[in-house]
This record gives sequence, structure tokens and C-alpha cells, in this order.
Amino acid sequence: LSNELGDYTAACEQKQHEMNPSLLRRSVENLILMISPITPFIAEELWRLIGHEKPILEQRWPQPDTEALERDEKIIVIQVNGKLRDQIIVPAAISENNGELERLAVARIKERLEGKPVKKVIVVPGKLVNVVI
Repeated sequence: LSNELGDYTAACEQKQHEMNPSLLRRSVENLILMISPITPFIAEELWRLIGHEKPILEQRWPQPDTEALERDEKIIVIQVNGKLRDQIIVPAAISENNGELERLAVARIKERLEGKPVKKVIVVPGKLVNVVI
């Protein structure tokens, strides 16, 4: 979160997009809440500096937004004989379809097969396709 906040503020300073003050405040509050078990005294001071009167110990732990973690696309790694050779980006719906992944992976690395027949294709749904030649 700290790295993302740094990237966000840098992008705002470079005028790549407009800063959202409420998003920035909520993010800083969550960051302070998350460091409070490790550095309780510093977190309490920071909590007071940003304007809160109630102690940080009385605050609720930030809850993740599981919908924000879902992706529309997934990166699937393609291996040939266990060695990384390529990767493809596929819609999340296809990432669990073994047959479709197999077809896409073999088509993507066809020139790397050098005319050798494919002996076996191992698919780990949502993660990788290993082509054995």
C-alpha cells in the first residue's frame, strides 16, 4: 500500500491524473491502522496528526474489498519441457478451460516446436501450460 500511495502521488504531481483527496485520506488511514500493531506509538501519533481524536486502538481493522481483487484477465505461463518460453493473457473465464488453454498455448509456441510432435500437454488451470515434446 505504501508503494502504491507513492506511485499515486507521483502520478498526480506529474499531472497524469487528478488527485482524489478522499481516496488518499482513506488509504493513509488504512496504512496507519496496519502499522499500528508493529509500531503502536508512532501509529498513534500519526493518527492524531491526521485529525482523529479517538485512540487508534478503538478503530476497526481495514476490510479488503474482494471484488476489487478480481481480474478480468489472467496471465498464463507457457513452458516447453518445463522451461519458460512465453506467456499469454487470456480472459478470466477461459483461464479454467483446459482445452482452450491447450489450443492457445500450442498455437502461440508453434515455431518453437521446430516440427517436433507434441507428446503431452499439462495444464494447471489458471496458471500455466507445459508442452512436452
